[in-house]
Amino acid sequence: MFLPLHVPEEPLRIQTDEMSDYLFAPSSFCTIVLSYENISRKTFTRGNLIVDVCKDLSKIAISTKLPESIPQDFLLLTLHRPENVDNPQNLRLLVNYIASTNHPVVSPFIPGQKRIYNTLTLVFLQIEQW
Repeated sequence: MFLPLHVPEEPLRIQTDEMSDYLFAPSSFCTIVLSYENISRKTFTRGNLIVDVCKDLSKIAISTKLPESIPQDFLLLTLHRPENVDNPQNLRLLVNYIASTNHPVVSPFIPGQKRIYNTLTLVFLQIEQW
């Protein structure tokens, strides 16, 4: 079975799961993955917190008026994993793929990321405050 151990938090998740008395998986698929790790005896499928939060926040977003400098329809891009943002080759692949979608992209970023974006000679909209 494929386990994404190259993702930094995955080995820590596995260790934490092994020590835990109860596991609350976000989906049936995740419960199945845990069964391959031989720790399904104490697993409960309870839903995905991130999806639930996004659904709630989308209701707020729909009723929020955006500044005129932001397009009405856009893709929101956040890049934060070191293997994506600290590696110019990986970042270039991601950005080229996103650019191929032909949609406006809004990408809020922290000052350290601005250097990376500038090295790729890309123009991103920096959002100071909404």
